[in-house]
Amino acid sequence: MEILKKNHIPFKAKVVVKGREVDFLLGLKFQYAVDIDGHDQDGAKNVHLVNAGYIPIHFSNREILTLTKEELLIKLKRLC
Repeated sequence: MEILKKNHIPFKAKVVVKGREVDFLLGLKFQYAVDIDGHDQDGAKNVHLVNAGYIPIHFSNREILTLTKEELLIKLKRLC
């Protein structure tokens, strides 16, 4: 969350979308539902999010741990 705050990337953390929790909503209209997972993507959750008007984005724990802050920031800024 610090990288989001420091770089003025609009977000909402730990949001429940029709009964399903996502780690972050990002974007000017908060249209990106971002999950950071240590497991495979949940296809049913993705369908649920799309049906609710969101674009699901997933990062694995491995990606978060191996990307530099700069690489992560580039990926996040592309969403906003």
